[in-house]
Amino acid sequence: MNKLRSFLTMLGIVVGVASVIAMVALGSGARAQVDEQIRSFGANVLVIEPIAGRSGGVRLASGSSPTLTELDARGIAGLSLVRASAPSVRGRAQIVHRNRNWSTTVNGTTVDYFVARDWPLSAGRHFSTKEESSSDKVVLVGHTIARELFQGENPVGAEIRILNAPFQVIGVLAAKGQSGVGTNQDDVVFVPISTAKRRLFGGGDVVDRQSVAYICRRRDAARTCKAPRRYPQPDPRLGQ
Repeated sequence: MNKLRSFLTMLGIVVGVASVIAMVALGSGARAQVDEQIRSFGANVLVIEPIAGRSGGVRLASGSSPTLTELDARGIAGLSLVRASAPSVRGRAQIVHRNRNWSTTVNGTTVDYFVARDWPLSAGRHFSTKEESSSDKVVLVGHTIARELFQGENPVGAEIRILNAPFQVIGVLAAKGQSGVGTNQDDVVFVPISTAKRRLFGGGDVVDRQSVAYICRRRDAARTCKAPRRYPQPDPRLGQ
């Protein structure tokens, strides 16, 4: 009887210790996953969207009222503790390279968006100031687009068509992975915001060219106001 009691006591201790270890491991794993999702989106990032509009007394979806402008983004960028602020417009489009095509999100923004999102390149370069102001047809592609459309080829310098308009690929973004809500952050292409408005999503004079879909802002963690940094240009070969 004493041996059985001792055995049961030891068994209870082993089960208890194993349960504690398992709970700690699960908690550490969940915390690591959350940390990774926050890191992939960008630390200290705030996304500002327009208010929800109304039609016939019915409240529409968030962001349906075009109340944000590029001037708002510039104003936010000038605030204390803001490291970078970038306006953005976006839409869905079919993109084509040779005989391959892919439906993806087209995001029109400025180079400060990649500072706010802490999103470096794996190849190529970002938009230049001249390309942004001239509405040039240049594009940065996400990791998924590079894989699906180019299948091992170097995308930099190649031509793709967005809504039947030719664009030159100037850079490939580093892989981000899934967001916290499960969307693929790499299934996207980026063009200058002026290009998106005038060449892709515009519709003549009736379009408010100052309106933006959202503003991505990054707070300076060091609590000082610093100038937005530019990423060093990597080797133009994909994967470097």
